[in-house]
Amino acid sequence: VAQNPSTAQPVTRRLRRLLLGKAMGVMTQMQEQVSLKPDPSSIKDVKDEGVCRKSLLLAVERRASTLLTASAALRTDRAFLLEALSRNGLALAYVPVALRGDREVVLAALRSEQGRWAFMYASEELRGDRDLVMEVLRQHGSCLKHASSALCADPSIVLLAMETDSQALGHAAKELFSNRHFMLKAVRHCGLSLRLASDAIRADRDVVLAAVRQNGAAFQYAADELRKDRLFALAALRSGNEVIGFASEELREDKDLLQAARRRRKSIEKDEQDPSVSVVDAEKTVVV
Repeated sequence: VAQNPSTAQPVTRRLRRLLLGKAMGVMTQMQEQVSLKPDPSSIKDVKDEGVCRKSLLLAVERRASTLLTASAALRTDRAFLLEALSRNGLALAYVPVALRGDREVVLAALRSEQGRWAFMYASEELRGDRDLVMEVLRQHGSCLKHASSALCADPSIVLLAMETDSQALGHAAKELFSNRHFMLKAVRHCGLSLRLASDAIRADRDVVLAAVRQNGAAFQYAADELRKDRLFALAALRSGNEVIGFASEELREDKDLLQAARRRRKSIEKDEQDPSVSVVDAEKTVVV
């Protein structure tokens, strides 16, 4: 069937208009969708300033390294850092280097539950600050290993560290191990510290006796000549039965020494049953 040209033309124009209208509608929808996509920078701003600031603090509390996801502005924001470090002191490792020398910032980390591990991230200057280091050592003696070399050679600083961690002596400067006055105080606090003493100190009768009084097992670190000395072994025995096992092989078979050890053991057992017996009275029972 032939179409009339006069009627076909208007249909074509209407079809074009219809298609054009649909195309325009699709384009409009696409533009609206694009306009609804958030700007990444705006999200970051909201994150730093709004509810996400609190979320970030919670995240840092769980994992210190989360602090790295904070903006540059937040990582230099003192109020934010003080709060974050009080929740997780290990976050000090991710604080800008300049702020690791800030006393207030570092103290916030040190006073947290993770303080003993946070100290190593403080600036070199603060790790040599006597007052700050003393405050740390009163809580965590093991932190002595991160203190400056000058403070590790300071007898009073090392003894302070030993009050909360007897093993802290292992981080002290080696020259202290041959200091008689210092080692005498050290072994009175922890007899086993004798193991770190110099040869001359381990042969010092007063120092060894002080160590054995604190812990009989310290006798194993005494110089060989003392461990072979019968009279000295008897004096050491007054401090504990452990010494008999650390005396020389010859003395371990000494009948008088073994008998004294047995008397000492019975005295200790009696003391445990009757706490009214004094230590002085107990020592008097060791007579040869």
